[in-house]
Amino acid sequence: MYRDISVKSSKEKNSFRIISILFLLTFILIFLTITTKGSKPIIYKSVTIKEGDTLWSIVKEYNDKEMDPRKMISEIKKINNLKDVVLKPGQTIKIPEF
Repeated sequence: MYRDISVKSSKEKNSFRIISILFLLTFILIFLTITTKGSKPIIYKSVTIKEGDTLWSIVKEYNDKEMDPRKMISEIKKINNLKDVVLKPGQTIKIPEF
């Protein structure tokens, strides 16, 4: 009789572990679904610099969503590994489409 109780207890522990793991996996799946919903990869336009172009003038031309120009300039500098805002004619840079 004592032996049956210990077997039953062991089965209950295993069932509890399985249910706990399933609950945790479900929670993680729901969390990942919520956090990735609506995120899409950033698309870039390649822009070839012409004489007289500045980051400010490029941002003015390509800023479709009326994003803060300073933030967009900062993003462009980061994406293109630009140390400063000096652009050279013929240079090609990537512009993110927000």
